[in-house]
Amino acid sequence: MQELIASSSDESPGTWLLVGPSVTHHQQRTHAKRPYNENNPGLGIEYRRPLSDPAWRAWDWGVQTYAVKDSFAQPALFVMGSLTREVVRIGPLQFRLGAQAGLAYKHVDWQRANLVPVAALLASMKWRDGLTLNLSYAHATNATTGRAKGVTALQLAYQFK
Repeated sequence: MQELIASSSDESPGTWLLVGPSVTHHQQRTHAKRPYNENNPGLGIEYRRPLSDPAWRAWDWGVQTYAVKDSFAQPALFVMGSLTREVVRIGPLQFRLGAQAGLAYKHVDWQRANLVPVAALLASMKWRDGLTLNLSYAHATNATTGRAKGVTALQLAYQFK
């Protein structure tokens, strides 16, 4: 079976992943006394490839776009870039840490949508057979109250050819 992430070289092929739905948890549980949507069905695609410099062989870069139902239960579109590093491999499991950043066209309250920047810490667990589980955390502070309103997301992806 082919390795999920090929060893780095200029000839290393990238991998395509089908990005699935996610679940989220918000530190601030409500907005305007209404609970956030924490079941985020959606679908997207990701392209991931090792960095070509041998000195950086444990690092991957990726680009991802996906459409989901956002925290306000409205359609949202995300376009993200990521950089992750392999930290340990145990049998068929590969663990990676990194960050992702990009833009999202999503609702910012119950009435309106905007283009907003998104940045998050990222941890991934990948199985050799192509299944990936991503855990991300994006921190934000409520401008009115000063309270943390970060969001943690858990998302599935599957490699295809």
